[in-house]
Amino acid sequence: MLLLIATISAAMAAPVSVGAGYYGDFVSHPGGYLSASWQVAEAGSFSARVGGELGAYHHERNHTGAFARGHMGLRATGDSGLFFEPRFVLGYVHTWVDGDEYWVVDEDTLELRGKYEGGSPNLGYGMGLGFGWDPKGDDQGLTWLMRAEATGRAPYNGFALNQFALLAGVEWTPGGGR
Repeated sequence: MLLLIATISAAMAAPVSVGAGYYGDFVSHPGGYLSASWQVAEAGSFSARVGGELGAYHHERNHTGAFARGHMGLRATGDSGLFFEPRFVLGYVHTWVDGDEYWVVDEDTLELRGKYEGGSPNLGYGMGLGFGWDPKGDDQGLTWLMRAEATGRAPYNGFALNQFALLAGVEWTPGGGR
């Protein structure tokens, strides 16, 4: 409990960044996200970050999804401002079937089902690698980034559905960034 309180206190005092950008489920199924993150520790060119994201995407003729998830990662920034960032995500994904009905394949059977209007709740998880540029001397505090993620959600028809996603966007740190 003491560790949780110390982490929250450190995050509240740490520099906060807000971001927005493109979220592509399977890369090409369009959506967007909003994020906030805190730099909770820094040692030289390395920093530890925690935060959260809200977003949505649409996979035409398949489903629409909305998510709320937390993330944590490490960022290594070079002298040029280029950075590398491995990170992990965990959260909630809610999906709705795009259409009136769908087919389910189970072993040797094919079954037509009507969609559930309330959608499907899922646990969302993933890990990714991000790259970006945090321009030195930029008093605007803008950071440009791109992240490739191996993500998934479960349960999906009784299994875990693993896939890829692409995030591309910008972060803004009030006061000018690093």
